[in-house]
Amino acid sequence: MFSALLSALGDGGFTTSVLVYLANTWSWGS
Repeated sequence: MFSALLSALGDGGFTTSVLVYLANTWSWGS
């Protein structure tokens, strides 16, 4: 899933921001 998402986005900066956001969301949600 992640590899497909990264390939679809293709922009390193935006991708990093999204992954950091998701990581933070999952962290607080747990």
